[in-house]
Amino acid sequence: MHMFVLEGLKEGSVNEVWTNLPQPENSDVTVLYHSNLSFSERLYGPLDVDLCRVKLHEPLHMIVQQPLLYVRDMVPKPCFEALTRLHEMSKTRNIRDAVRNELFPTADMVVSMSKEFGVPFTTEDFEELQVKEEKSFNAEAETGTQEHSFVRESSRMWEPMDNQNFSYMERLTDREKQGAARDFIREHKEQLRRISELNSQEKGLRKPLTVRADVEVAHNYSSQALNSTEIAREKLRQMLAKDPDTRFTYCQDYLHSMTVVPVNVEALRRHQEEESRARWKTQDGFVYPGMRSTLEANEHPKRPHPARVDELTEQWRENMLHVGLLQAPLDRDHFTWELRDRDLELYKKPEVNFGVPEQTTIHLAGEKLRQEKLAAKSLDEQEWMSKVIVADTRQYFHRCLTETELRSDGRKASNQLSRLQGLLKDPPQKLTLRRSGLSLRNIPPLNVVLNPGVDTDARAAGIVPQPAVEGEGEERNRGFKPGPFLEHGWHLERNKIPRHGL
Repeated sequence: MHMFVLEGLKEGSVNEVWTNLPQPENSDVTVLYHSNLSFSERLYGPLDVDLCRVKLHEPLHMIVQQPLLYVRDMVPKPCFEALTRLHEMSKTRNIRDAVRNELFPTADMVVSMSKEFGVPFTTEDFEELQVKEEKSFNAEAETGTQEHSFVRESSRMWEPMDNQNFSYMERLTDREKQGAARDFIREHKEQLRRISELNSQEKGLRKPLTVRADVEVAHNYSSQALNSTEIAREKLRQMLAKDPDTRFTYCQDYLHSMTVVPVNVEALRRHQEEESRARWKTQDGFVYPGMRSTLEANEHPKRPHPARVDELTEQWRENMLHVGLLQAPLDRDHFTWELRDRDLELYKKPEVNFGVPEQTTIHLAGEKLRQEKLAAKSLDEQEWMSKVIVADTRQYFHRCLTETELRSDGRKASNQLSRLQGLLKDPPQKLTLRRSGLSLRNIPPLNVVLNPGVDTDARAAGIVPQPAVEGEGEERNRGFKPGPFLEHGWHLERNKIPRHGL
């Protein structure tokens, strides 16, 4: 396995190598590269300006399997770190994971690994070496005196560094001869200025739109008139008003709570309050409602409704409102064994609508409704006629005076006969009233007294008075009439005068 680590400019040599590097589809070469990943400094600069080659005496996966490698102080710690990092990096397929886990060994680690496990290169490994170098390698390998000093003593003759730029010196000499010296610092400053302007323009295009308050001094308190936050919000509302059908939010995860309010809530509230106050009076000012009476002025504003007052005058019933809450509306007791057929079957599912076929509607309409009403009316009439026991169902009433229709006896009774009747209108039920010899009977009218032949009560009692004599069968008078004392009427006994004619 060969592992290469290439360092260079991101937009320069590294990009050129990546562009020109062949990338076959079915290849066993793994490249860890990301165009957006860069570093601020070189990691392997102290090794050499040329390509530093390290060859291990055994494959890396076999070295890390040796148990003695993990014994403390058997190998230097930098060497152990270099081996473990390179082994882990060989199994990594993403350069971000390698950078995150710090899998790149440092220059000191590489030097320590080369000292402990490195071997010199042979002609097969490095074909561009000269013949001298091949002989020296073979001689050192035969003697066996070579030590692991890959860094202290170079295994090959390094090419000398080119510390002098002859083309630049010639160009500089020519310009000095021409008398026109080039100011590289000024050119570099101009180039940086142009690049900065281009970068600022590019950032301005990608920069999101920002709304700021046009104030010189920031006032962060809401009680201040020049509150910079409120002024910025007002400018934001003015910009959002250009697109009224769109809503904006501060956070996509909380759309409802973080949505920008498109109107000024406080100003809208003040406007509504001013409109409400403007409706308090007319265009001519306040209207005087007039004087209020003492009862209206003293009426309590929380006086209950008259219906509630009437309800409070009713008699109190204890727990009247609690019956519906504390007492079950249905009786939940179980039926006895004799009445078990009336109980519900709780262990099987009931039929749909308990076996009753579902009807489309319970209300009739049209001709069927009229026939149903007529049939119900005829049934009610038949039921009522079956209970009637009289021939004539009409009722006849004798209307008495409205002033006396509720009186049944006494001088203010409803009719003349009731005034002359006694206390007992029905047969006596009490033992003292049914005793023999007690002449307690109704007082007959005056014409009946004067004509005992028609006194029904007297004949029923066995008392038949004889008529007065002026002629047999003739009555002496036919009644009484009021006398000269008209102011007393019938109340005065001596004011009653017999009448001899009708």
